[in-house]
Amino acid sequence: MKMKRSFLLITILTFFLTFLLLFIPNHPVLAETVSSSASTATTSPPGGTDDTATTNVSSVIPVTGLTVNDGTITDLNGKSVKPSDNLYFWLNYHVNYNWSIPDGIQVKSGDTANFKLPNSLVAYEDSSLPIYNSQGVVVGNATIKSDASNGTITFNDAFSTANTSRLGTLSILTKGTSWT
Repeated sequence: MKMKRSFLLITILTFFLTFLLLFIPNHPVLAETVSSSASTATTSPPGGTDDTATTNVSSVIPVTGLTVNDGTITDLNGKSVKPSDNLYFWLNYHVNYNWSIPDGIQVKSGDTANFKLPNSLVAYEDSSLPIYNSQGVVVGNATIKSDASNGTITFNDAFSTANTSRLGTLSILTKGTSWT
């Protein structure tokens, strides 16, 4: 009787641990950039005086490599996966982007770029993570909400001194949307 009880407890514990490993993975979201402009709008106040006021206006900048078709998907073992595969909601995947800002585009603090996850994937959790250049300097912040497929990168003033060779990578932890 004692041996049956021990076997039953071990079996229940095994099922519980298996459940935790399969349904509650705890993997960090990763993002970084691998390499490195500011604009101001000048307006005259009403009344036609010569005094000028400087206003920073944030804008969405064109960035290549962040569309729904640009992300490469891998499972947590590093195996490539296609968006057309069954991407189950209980499994996690990494989506990796290689992005760049076209030369000559001025980027100022507060400017944003949008990214879209591949079809059949959504963000694993609410994420807000720094984006670094190759020297370890934070150049912006990427955010995405849990279960969302669209996210935003908000740049700081790190790109204000250069308007060429600005490129990077972004890696987001996601989960599938398929139930069957």
